[in-house]
Amino acid sequence: MKAVQMTGFGEPAEVLRVEELETPQPAPGEVRVRMLASPVNPSDVMTLRGTYGRRPSLPFTPGYEGVGVVEESGGGLLGALRRNKRVAVLNSITGNWAEQAVVSVRQVVPVPDSLVDSTRGLRCIFAISGVPKAGGSCCGTARDASQ
Repeated sequence: MKAVQMTGFGEPAEVLRVEELETPQPAPGEVRVRMLASPVNPSDVMTLRGTYGRRPSLPFTPGYEGVGVVEESGGGLLGALRRNKRVAVLNSITGNWAEQAVVSVRQVVPVPDSLVDSTRGLRCIFAISGVPKAGGSCCGTARDASQ
């Protein structure tokens, strides 16, 4: 699978490259998500520059947030319930800037099909993190996505 790899700390154009990596396999309590979209947030850029709260071991796949489809479970009831569902993905372990990401099943939140992929992850991340969205709610309607 293809993934963006961070090879050092600095400006994104200087420290990022696309690599071919082994497709990760989920362990018990984890799921593998086929990523559909992942935004570039200030926390991602700060991580790349080495100014965020923690510095990951290198090489590292960035991308803390995103949206995708759960394709495989490492086992367990919650993983089985999330299989084939579109989900917002909170990822601080393997990074979402890849074709596939493995995360704890507790770090994926189902989102409604009424939202387009480019807004699903971001709107649900706001609600999970406690950042209010004026005039709407997490995982709102298609009408909300156009605002």
